[in-house]
Parts: sequence; structure tokens; C-alpha cells
Amino acid sequence: MRPSQRVLNMPTYVFAAVDEVKFALMKKGIDVIDFGIGNPDRRPPDYMIEALHRAIDDVQHQNHRYSQFMGLIELREAVANWYKRRFGVVLDPETEILPLVGSKEGLLALYMAYLDKGDTALIPSPCYPAHIGAARAVEADIVDMPLLEENGFLPDLGTIDHNVASRARILLFNYPNNPTGAIETREFYEQVLEFGVKNDILLVSDIAYSELSMEPGYVPMSFLELADAKKYAVEFYSCSKSYNMPGWRVGFMVGNSEVIANTLKIKTTKDFSIFLAIQRAITEIL
Repeated sequence: MRPSQRVLNMPTYVFAAVDEVKFALMKKGIDVIDFGIGNPDRRPPDYMIEALHRAIDDVQHQNHRYSQFMGLIELREAVANWYKRRFGVVLDPETEILPLVGSKEGLLALYMAYLDKGDTALIPSPCYPAHIGAARAVEADIVDMPLLEENGFLPDLGTIDHNVASRARILLFNYPNNPTGAIETREFYEQVLEFGVKNDILLVSDIAYSELSMEPGYVPMSFLELADAKKYAVEFYSCSKSYNMPGWRVGFMVGNSEVIANTLKIKTTKDFSIFLAIQRAITEIL
């Protein structure tokens, strides 16, 4: 049977290709030092495991049913409280928070909601492979934003051609950055916001590593800390790295309520949100 042209045009996801090589070597008995995907190998703290146990052992079995598409309101309220404590950002749990089965699937849902075939997406280079992979999956026109050492591994928005900027639909940025380890500045974020407003671009911030800073005196910020940022942006957060739980598949998209609603429309056709027991546990953990 013939697959779609979309699949035929997609390159193999880089970490899938690395896994093929890795497992082939391991099958031969070779001891492999894995420098591939960032996959925490430490156990989550006991209180997190215990929270999940309690949720799974729910005597009324309610946590083993389908979830609401939007996720539990208790979880969304917990996320709102965490954002307020951590960043001073106020979010409406009813309309500005969308739980995700990992931020990776949420990114694809967002792209499906906002990028038609041939639409322009501004993506950092180098980047986390899912950032560009999701854009390829929806057949977007990808324009690289080079991350150069002389610019502190921040994209130089002033070098983006006016015609490219005017037709761009999405601009994605990720700080603390994967893979360079670079950090953002408030000045840079202000430039991004100004650029997005001027060119009517949806701004997409990924702060998966916001709790893992190793720079003395530096505390990563949320893009939504900027005044009016919620009008033009959404932000992704993942529990995978911060809580040693990549296999739990928990993330959130927060920000512009209209973007949240349109992304949810895509998600309702493909999933029922996160396993309810995990939602209950994360609510307690946050």
C-alpha cells in the first residue's frame, strides 16, 4: 500500500535513527555510551511515586476512565498556581491552560492548528528535533534562524528578511536552549515580542529546561512575564526533565486562550488527554 506523500517526504526522526544504531550495537553485546536523547535515568522522588500509587489505587475506579479533553480542572488550577508562584504570571485555568501528553504532541497539535501546507515557520538552528520535525509533518516552509556564538546563541531577528517576516505564521524559541545551553535575556524577549506584534506572528516559547539552570545567579524566566505577551504567545512546559518523569508524558501549553481553544480542537480528534491517575498525581505534586 502506498503511504502519503507527507510520510515519504519526511526524514527519519533523528532520535529514532540513533536508537536503531544504538539497539543494533547493544544486541551485539557492545556497551554503548548513550549521548542521544535527554532521558533522565533517576527515580522520581518517593512522594511523587506515592501520589501516583494513590491515584491508581482509586477504590471507585474513576481514575481509569476517559479524561475530559481539556484535562482536569484541578490540574489546570495547580498549573496556574505553580506559574503564579514560579513566574508571577496569572493564568485562567478555564481558558489559558491545556494539559498535554508530553509537550512534543502538543507542539504538533499547535502546528496543525496554525500552519497550512507551505506556511512559513521560523525555527532556530540548531534546535530540539521535535521543533522542526513537527513543522515538517504539517509541510510548513521552514526558515532557519541561526544560533551563533557571537550572538550568545540568540537568533538575530534583524537579519530576517522583511518578506519572510511578513509571511511567517509562527516563530519558535527555546530557553534555556536545547541544544546549546544558552540562556535568554529580558531584552531579547522584548525584541521577540516587538517582532511578533509588528509582523502578526504567533510566538511559541518552550521552557522545558526552566528548572535546570546551571548559570550562577540566573533564574530562567517565562516569556509570559512580559506585559501583553499572552495576547501574542503560548508557552510549553514539560515535567519530563524537572521531575525525572519523561515516561509519564506530562506537559502543558499555556497562554493565549484562542490559540489554546484551536489547539484543543485538534487534540479532541486524537486523544483524551493524560491518563487520569497521572493527572491526579501531578495535581498533588505541583
